Amino acid sequence: MLKLVDVWVWPFAIISACVLAGQAFAHDPLEHLVGSHLWELTYNLALAIIAAFIFYLLVDVNRRWQDARSIAPYITKQIKRMKGDVEGICRDAAAAHGDPFPAEWSFDTTDVGRVFVHVAPTTVVKTMSTPIGPATMLDAIVYRVSRTDEALANLARMSSTLGARGMTHVTAIQGTSYLATVKAVLSTHRGMANKNLEIFTKLISDHYAAVLALEDWAKEASVWVD
Repeated sequence: MLKLVDVWVWPFAIISACVLAGQAFAHDPLEHLVGSHLWELTYNLALAIIAAFIFYLLVDVNRRWQDARSIAPYITKQIKRMKGDVEGICRDAAAAHGDPFPAEWSFDTTDVGRVFVHVAPTTVVKTMSTPIGPATMLDAIVYRVSRTDEALANLARMSSTLGARGMTHVTAIQGTSYLATVKAVLSTHRGMANKNLEIFTKLISDHYAAVLALEDWAKEASVWVD
């Protein structure tokens, strides 16, 4: 449960606890150095902070912990969806290139770069189709990105449960250059029709790393279900 405590809270709690410990156990507290009035003020302030910290644990953190336990499967689903979207794009590209990845393949930047250099936005993707005909890499990427956007929106709606640390990771994914580039550049793909997707290798790798960072946090915060 303590893993859900916001990072900025800890310094105040630790310093206040040290002040109270000094008063309780030290034979000669710092009163003679700072003066009795200032020490009394410091002690009372520390006491108030510890009381507020305990209330914060019992009310806010405990509520978020209970909420997190109940919605952990839902959070896990959103993160797995985002990982699957990245891996799905890479598999689509590999299949379009005629060199599909094996079933047990896991994301690898070198493999992605090797494949992306051979596919363009207009390359036909054999693993999916659209209502008007064969899908292209652009169709596949836009579809996967829209799924990721939906997952991020779902997580953002749970900001009170995720807390500051969790939302920091969500915001980091939302701000990755990969998502921004897909929306800004591929939406005008006519000028890129014959260009390969090699430029996306690092962008998608950084994006995937941000998703993995969120997954690591979820496991650390006990909001992950295997």
